Amino acid sequence: MAKPLLKAIFPSLPGAKRGNPIVIGTCKDGDNIVYCNGRSVFIAPIDDPKSARVYSEHAVTATVAKISPNGNWCASGDVSGTIRIWDITQPNMTCKRKIQVLNGPIRDIAWCNDSQRIVAVGEGPGRFGHVFFAETGASIGSIDGPSHTLNSADFKRSKPHKIVAGSENREITVFKGPPFKFENTLRTHEKSSIHSIRYSPDGSMYASAGADKQVFLYDGETNENIGSFVEADGKAHNGSVYAVTWSPDGTKIATASADKTVIIWDVETRRVLKNFTFSSKLEDQQVGIIWTKKALVSISASGAINKLDLEQEQSRTVRTGHNKAITSLTLATSVDENLLYSADVDGHVIAWDLENGHSTRLSPDLHPSKITGLCCRKTQEQENIFSIGFDDQLCITPIITSAKETSTVIGDTVKHRLTQQPTGLSVSEDGRTSVVVCHNKIAILIESCDLRECELPFNTYGIAISPNGEFVAVGDQKQNVVVFKLIQENVKNDVKPIIEEDTSLELQGDCTAVEFSPDGNFLVVVTSKKQCDISVEWFVLK
Repeated sequence: MAKPLLKAIFPSLPGAKRGNPIVIGTCKDGDNIVYCNGRSVFIAPIDDPKSARVYSEHAVTATVAKISPNGNWCASGDVSGTIRIWDITQPNMTCKRKIQVLNGPIRDIAWCNDSQRIVAVGEGPGRFGHVFFAETGASIGSIDGPSHTLNSADFKRSKPHKIVAGSENREITVFKGPPFKFENTLRTHEKSSIHSIRYSPDGSMYASAGADKQVFLYDGETNENIGSFVEADGKAHNGSVYAVTWSPDGTKIATASADKTVIIWDVETRRVLKNFTFSSKLEDQQVGIIWTKKALVSISASGAINKLDLEQEQSRTVRTGHNKAITSLTLATSVDENLLYSADVDGHVIAWDLENGHSTRLSPDLHPSKITGLCCRKTQEQENIFSIGFDDQLCITPIITSAKETSTVIGDTVKHRLTQQPTGLSVSEDGRTSVVVCHNKIAILIESCDLRECELPFNTYGIAISPNGEFVAVGDQKQNVVVFKLIQENVKNDVKPIIEEDTSLELQGDCTAVEFSPDGNFLVVVTSKKQCDISVEWFVLK
């Protein structure tokens, strides 16, 4: 068999959280954004949603990543205070150096314009920042002075070299070098955290944004406060300002806020040029922003990536997806649409166009929490999504439209209550019969009849129904798979499903998954043993 070729990667969304700023990086040409989720760092093209590079060498959760100005290296930090510097010019992205710079999570990283120096800031104890050579890891002075966590830092892009850092106790600290040493402390913000601080491209100015809803502008040489950006009630925003970014030409800045807006400001007049307003949902708080050479991109608290149209004020392209563990997948059954549905631990379901990578999130959510099973079937010219979740319900949701370039529209969900938490779901090929496995029960639903639950004399794991709906296979925790025959009895014009044991198959390990072949003649079982190895066993049924 030929070696499978990787066709596409649909990258995770940034690991954003409501109320927490997120730092986004970019590359030399500005056609990629760089962000973290879990232990991975993603380099994702802005205009290609089905392509990304993934670096997964961090042993713990990665927090921030920045690519060097020359485009050769990426420095990424994690919650342990470790910086990894790795080569992005090579396919295997080899790590050149691993440096322990802090004793707590790293909040921000900045490269010097010559790609030789790095400053990293974050949480203590001990110290809250470190500046060092990327090649050797040797220190270049000290980031001493701040007594609280540093949230953000940046390098001045022209000589004399400077570093500015913003802390959780409203202080902005300036360091001059190399070697870098304390120069000045500013307290322009009210008693609140400074979330973001960034130099202009030419280093002549820098801007800071904080939880006090304010954005200030400073002279890059003298550190003098030369003004503030004011929009509402004497503030820049109606909520905390989580991030600030400069346009490539340095004439404008953009700010992202908890008030669910992104505002573009003219630097000279400090007036609003554009105001992008998102929905009223908490998940649409704007927690991160980056202005690359190719686009202005903001990050929502849901993790959604928003490419903002600079010509039309409210126009934007939104990339949805997952930033939590994916728990289930299913392919659409309509032959005219190449769609995949995926579900995660938060109860979100995403529809993916496998041809162009376009993604839409089904709304409202099918379940309020973790989805443990997902299946798509077409019944009577209507495509339905069958799903089970930690809310102990079997849901059947009709897909009204699923156009590739627009959002997927769903109908009213029909919900069936289960008496136990479901762990597995399978649906017959015609969509008439659904079976759900719980702790020691099988729940059976035939079309629109009442749900019936059948108790089993063993604990279950894994379930599958044959394509024609005649047989149901269930794994137990005693290294067996039991195959039941599904009988439908008519009692007073009501269909009553009954299961009868047909055969029991002995396994070489504990069952973890089970599935029938498309023709129903074979049964495949995935098993695991105490030695932690995994095997696949095939059974011929006919």
